[in-house]
Amino acid sequence: MALGDHLACGVFDTVAVDASGPVADRLRSAGQAVALTLPETIDDADGYRPVGDDIKQRPEGRTVLLARTLSPAERRTRLRRRLEDDFDLGYVAPEFAADGSVASLAVGEQQTGLSATLPPDRVAVSIRAAYPPVVSTGDPVEVWTADADSSQLVATGTLRASSETVATLVVDEDDATAFTHGKTYRLTVQPASASDATELVSAIRFADETVTVTTVVADGPLKGEFVEWIPGTVLAIERDEDVIARPAATETVRTGDTVYVLATPETLRHLCSRSLRDPTVDLPPEDTSSG
Repeated sequence: MALGDHLACGVFDTVAVDASGPVADRLRSAGQAVALTLPETIDDADGYRPVGDDIKQRPEGRTVLLARTLSPAERRTRLRRRLEDDFDLGYVAPEFAADGSVASLAVGEQQTGLSATLPPDRVAVSIRAAYPPVVSTGDPVEVWTADADSSQLVATGTLRASSETVATLVVDEDDATAFTHGKTYRLTVQPASASDATELVSAIRFADETVTVTTVVADGPLKGEFVEWIPGTVLAIERDEDVIARPAATETVRTGDTVYVLATPETLRHLCSRSLRDPTVDLPPEDTSSG
């Protein structure tokens, strides 16, 4: 966004509006813009790597101008994208007060690479390989030597990325030493299809959301709630000795259930509170009529 603003200003011979300048004051007085002052202290976002203090200090106390016509949800999205682009932040989580001001702000570093998504005792390896056109990311594969007369099974794994001649696989840690540097292998697709877990991990890798686990208590706000009423996406419910994967929207959460939820950190902070809605979202008034 910062680069786009700079290019636009150069092409159209315009200048950016200073949030504390006279032009900004006139925009505010005309009702065309709203000024949001960022907190003097910025927190670390839960579930994300902390950024350096020097990076957090850059937006502290800054004033950001946004269009007054934006809805609360649009205002949140616009502010997040603005701060992520302007200050090179991987993740931004603003919390708004009831009057629309920024009550708190948490930032974090977005994780990259495969290491954050690898299960225990699994590693990622890159090999030179030939593979059929039907293979795609997330498929379980077998790795064979490319010898025409005496092809042998080397390992099994999951395809995570591929180019024309190079494939990145996730394999058991013990199988990582079975590959020879500079050798070309042949991949085949295993009969089983890609698992839901593999697809989910691939999606989480590029998402803002993270996963949290919470246990439903007898006097807690989640007891008796339908799955569709819980903030975020309920991935699974562990109940006694059973696991309910991708529960139906009408499934009722019970006391003692362990619930796995995919959501953004700010949503997760509200998960176990009695106030589950964003204070910036205007809800219709309750019907107090007796009839």
